[in-house]
Amino acid sequence: MLVKEIIINASTLIGREDVVKYLEGQENSPSQNTLDTVSAMVRLLNMLVSELSNTFIPMVVSERIVATNGKVNFSELSFSPKQILKAFDSVGVDRLLSVEHTFARVGATYVDLEYSCFPSEMTIDGELNYTEKDVTKATLAYGLLAEYAITQGCYKDAVIWHNRYADGIAEQLKPKNAVIKRRNWL
Repeated sequence: MLVKEIIINASTLIGREDVVKYLEGQENSPSQNTLDTVSAMVRLLNMLVSELSNTFIPMVVSERIVATNGKVNFSELSFSPKQILKAFDSVGVDRLLSVEHTFARVGATYVDLEYSCFPSEMTIDGELNYTEKDVTKATLAYGLLAEYAITQGCYKDAVIWHNRYADGIAEQLKPKNAVIKRRNWL
């Protein structure tokens, strides 16, 4: 999921065609207002993703790494880990033995390490580490618009966008395969 896509979705929802045309490459000489809006939206999206990953939907990444003497140093990872979740070997067996302050002990040389992490600073051409399965583009666009409306002093609009954002997050957090136990009513 690209940062640019979220901002284009959000800008389309509020009728900012200048921003959409600029980000789609149709406008070669954007106004200062357009550039300021894009810059503000990137900052607000960074703030929103940081808050989201720390509260409701953790950002989980998986990467293949080589363990040295049964240890995976956190400094070798692409992102700063919050919590180590699993370490699978090539057969799919969890080989995580223990987690220390700066490294994890694993029982294999090559592991696919799964961990929750702190999001890195994104730019307009950057990519979010969330997938559409984690959180939808529309939900992120709603959250971005809620924050943007506050910066513009449009508090009623901010409430509307925030409610849509909250509904989207609640939908993502619902159990996907909740099964109701069958009952015998005789």
